[in-house]
Amino acid sequence: MRFLILILILISIASTASAAELRLESSDFSVKTGDVFEVFMYILPKEERVNAVEGLIEIEGSSVEVEDITMDDSIISAWIQRASKDSLSFSGIVAGGFSGVRSPYTSKVGPGKILTIRMKALSPGKSVISVSDPKVLLADGLGSSVSNIDLLPVEIDVSGVDSSGRKLSRSGIMSLLSVILLLWLGKKYIS
Repeated sequence: MRFLILILILISIASTASAAELRLESSDFSVKTGDVFEVFMYILPKEERVNAVEGLIEIEGSSVEVEDITMDDSIISAWIQRASKDSLSFSGIVAGGFSGVRSPYTSKVGPGKILTIRMKALSPGKSVISVSDPKVLLADGLGSSVSNIDLLPVEIDVSGVDSSGRKLSRSGIMSLLSVILLLWLGKKYIS
């Protein structure tokens, strides 16, 4: 009997646990020095509606810098603290709550965009962009905190550029070698 009561208590605790995912995604995972790219922050509630989110954007490594932070297409309807190039803290509210973006074609629920970070690659190396001290509140009328927040950071790999400052891809290098070879062969046979 005690075993049955213990199982029921564990099931009720597990079913009341709330969860959300804060995810960072990039338009490019591998960039060259001087490139400008974007990192998008998304939230995906797992079970319940959420109505507030806050945190601090952290950048580990010195190979990238923040150029701008925008809130275009954000699910956040009222910002308490807007993140900016100078202050990477953010806090906002979703009026009416948010339970995910619904697809008209499937039953899947997608994440909602919180903000976009425009970044510039400064020097070769790796940088990790993440969120620290996250807080997500439920739209339950009590402001209950989400108990389990999955954080998915993004890693950016910055490689160098050629001496002229232009990016050379593998196909660009092969094209350059082909031109040099053709010039050399042409010079050899024309003379």
